[in-house]
Amino acid sequence: MDKRSVLPGIIISAVLTVISALFVVFLYSTYLLPWKYLLLIAAFLLVVCGGVLLLTARSEKIVKFIIGCFVTVLSIAAMVIIFLGLRHLTSTIKGMIHSKTEIAQVSVFVKADDPAQNLDDAAGYTYCILKDLDRESVDLTLVKINEELNITVPIEEYSALVPLVDSVLDGENRAMVISYDLLNILTETEVYGDLMSKFREIAVKHIEIEVPDEPIINVQSKPSGVFQMYISGIDRFGSVNSRSRSDVNIIATVNTNTREILLVTTPRDYYVPLPISNGVPDKLTHAGIYGIDCSMGTLEMLYDIDIDYFFRVNFTGFSDIIDAIGGVEVYSDRTYSLSDKYFFNEGYNHMDGETALVFARTRRLYGDSYRANNQMEVIKAVINKLSTSTVLLENYMPLMESIGDSFQCSMSYETIAGLVRKQLDTMESWHVTTYAVKGTGTKRVPFSSSVNSFVYIPNMDTVEIAKQKMQAVINGEVLE
Repeated sequence: MDKRSVLPGIIISAVLTVISALFVVFLYSTYLLPWKYLLLIAAFLLVVCGGVLLLTARSEKIVKFIIGCFVTVLSIAAMVIIFLGLRHLTSTIKGMIHSKTEIAQVSVFVKADDPAQNLDDAAGYTYCILKDLDRESVDLTLVKINEELNITVPIEEYSALVPLVDSVLDGENRAMVISYDLLNILTETEVYGDLMSKFREIAVKHIEIEVPDEPIINVQSKPSGVFQMYISGIDRFGSVNSRSRSDVNIIATVNTNTREILLVTTPRDYYVPLPISNGVPDKLTHAGIYGIDCSMGTLEMLYDIDIDYFFRVNFTGFSDIIDAIGGVEVYSDRTYSLSDKYFFNEGYNHMDGETALVFARTRRLYGDSYRANNQMEVIKAVINKLSTSTVLLENYMPLMESIGDSFQCSMSYETIAGLVRKQLDTMESWHVTTYAVKGTGTKRVPFSSSVNSFVYIPNMDTVEIAKQKMQAVINGEVLE
């Protein structure tokens, strides 16, 4: 046998074998695939490599040799495509993982008719600030202002939001340093409904704030495979890393052993103490202004639980992911329309991202509790659609592109990969149930705004039912 005729085949099969081995190692390193799939892929590639060796064993047998080369090129191309896709997936997942910091948007405001157009024009002003609320981000903003102006600006402290705002409106002071979202909560009231039109922003600073890891309370540890996640939909378009009011407040209790998910939603206007309010009640949505840890801590105190993770999405990402998977089938328990553009039938409705967002945000017709139910119906629809493998494969690239900067999760990559691996291993569907706690609408003075606002007084009987349902899922029970 001529060694020159067998050498090309040996080289080709050796190259394919090395690439195949590296590919299997890469698949293992992603932690996404169950062992049965890894072994199946490895066995398949081993057979392909053996077949290529047989086909290319004698280069003078042109037809077999060409077929062997074609199989080699096709196999390598397939591995490269899968490699690039999985690398994109792992990069996207890692990009979602919480960076342990949040961005607080803090602004300098003057009256709308004030002549100052920038910080230099307002260098001689006294800057009024809140004495306690959101003080960390305000102090860091003042440091930046002092560095920029190369002076130490005078400040005046106020103990509550309304006196601070009134001092500028009345001309007692000419500038204030405050987060946009904290100032904007006064627009929820009748007296200050048009407040933002009376002020002008002359400077804005984006302050990076570290998020603590420690839970507010510690309770008995959960069984393996069980966790609770806070799902927050923030009231902001753009970066999901920004502190903002949370309009969606859902606790997902997940038991991966029984494939059970319970979604408990809490109205945004629930009147409950915050971890920072010394027992004084505030609207739940206001907790987000002080950071994701404040929102989680508020719910931990309300339900006497220890939330393990959070998942945060802004409204941009909410609609993008639904469009990326080709829309969802969402259940509505009644028929109604919103203007001439949106019409919902009782039963299941196919919704694109924009329509689902409107469905989940609208409370004008039926109130906040109805909106909360709609939000959970949309989440259920997304879970149901994503739990089918064909949807993920058919919509892989647009789904990855839609996630981008619109989602944030505090789970580690290893934990997320473990959940993906378990889902791929079983391909079983999930049983999702929902529950919404209730309350009574009235007017009270929230901790943050210091002026009468609409709130929901909690119905503690429904809170207790929610706690019992959470514990049942943790214990492995299947809810009706």
